[in-house]
Amino acid sequence: MRGKNTNLDLLNGKIGITFIRLALPILLAMMMQTLFNIVDTYFVSRLGTDAIAAMGLTFPVFMLSISLGAGISVGVSSLVARSIGEGETEKSNLAATNGLLLSIAIGMFFLIMGLIGINPLLRFMGAEENVFQMSKQYIIIIIIAMPIKFLFHAIDGIFRGEGKTKLSMAVLLSSSVMNIILDPLLIFGIGPFPQMGIAGAAVATAISWTSGLLLGISFILKGKSSIEIKKKYITYKWKLIIGILKVGLPSSVAQGAIAFTMVFVNKFAMEFSEEAVAAYALGFRIDTITILPGVALGAATIAMLGQNFGAKRFDRVQEIHQKATIYAMSIMAGLAVLVFVFPRPLLMIFLSEAEGNAAEVLRHGTSYLRIMALSYTFIGMGMVANSSFQAIGKGLPTFITTAIRFFVLAIPLSYTLAYLVNMEITGIWIGLAASNVFFGIVSKVWFKAHFIQKYRMDSGDVKLRDGEFEN
Repeated sequence: MRGKNTNLDLLNGKIGITFIRLALPILLAMMMQTLFNIVDTYFVSRLGTDAIAAMGLTFPVFMLSISLGAGISVGVSSLVARSIGEGETEKSNLAATNGLLLSIAIGMFFLIMGLIGINPLLRFMGAEENVFQMSKQYIIIIIIAMPIKFLFHAIDGIFRGEGKTKLSMAVLLSSSVMNIILDPLLIFGIGPFPQMGIAGAAVATAISWTSGLLLGISFILKGKSSIEIKKKYITYKWKLIIGILKVGLPSSVAQGAIAFTMVFVNKFAMEFSEEAVAAYALGFRIDTITILPGVALGAATIAMLGQNFGAKRFDRVQEIHQKATIYAMSIMAGLAVLVFVFPRPLLMIFLSEAEGNAAEVLRHGTSYLRIMALSYTFIGMGMVANSSFQAIGKGLPTFITTAIRFFVLAIPLSYTLAYLVNMEITGIWIGLAASNVFFGIVSKVWFKAHFIQKYRMDSGDVKLRDGEFEN
């Protein structure tokens, strides 16, 4: 397994250049997906404010699916990477297959619960008349396609875990390009295509997921992946499924916590002005783009560190973690300087000065970005530390640091500074930034302490400190 069909040698190659080559395809794919999200929002916005509102109401469902899908991807990636590092061909194939089976099961559960609960959910969120109908048209199609979406995430996790990030990039890029092409055709009915309105955006998304999934399956069937999907592997192995969930579920909860925190931040900001809410929305969008390098480096960390951990190359585990941290902090520091110096031009990408409240939104947005930029380096540090824990099969630290970051610090601290200390909007921004600083420092210190406690360096040889190795 270790030498079969491998483009990058994650166990013996030079760590620095191998790691960068591993991360770059992931970054490119994520940038394309971000472009798709912007393009998708643009085309839907051409349908009017009701369509925009309808898309907004589907956000909780989308966020939940993204969180669960990303968790599956992380869990599968971690288990496949460690199995490959151990040299266990059978286990890596079983891990990948069980990841696919798990994704089908979760997708079907999401489909059934979505069809049952979509009407009450939309009514609960206040959807009425035309907005209700448009929301339902859109989300029903998305819900029906959920099993495909979760399989898509699992395939992506398999490729990343084995270090084939170029395959991952090809799958994600093809899906994004397909979506960008189909969006205007199906929304507006260009040429022979039917005019489907907002439902067209959903159909385009479903088709793009399907095309990406089929391309990923073709890579496996053609032998471009080192993973083999055979009949004998299509059996539930609960130990492997628990191993995937052990890493993946905390990651899902961590991503879901972001959406939960946004609800409170929007509520706090709305107490002061609608312009503050708009500024937060725009600033958060810039944040999500800015942290993409950290996400890519984290995904590369899971693959490379995970394989070396499985192979018990603990000397390389330490070096991979250290270099990944340095890369993440350096890149995020550079982006922080860019955002701190040029907040206004970045905000103007999504805002028109012709709008009557643009000046106030810019004022709050500039304040938000400059304060948040001060925490970017710590976000990069924390993302690599959490990915390092996930790589060695430890999901609990991610859950704990995230829970403290958002529920103990971000929400209460933002409220305290805004209302009790009378810092108003600025207090909210400071509370969010402070929670990011905590996240980075504690995650980094925790992983380092865990590594030192469990392993010791002795004349260049790495030995277990406290008993037998346990995956």
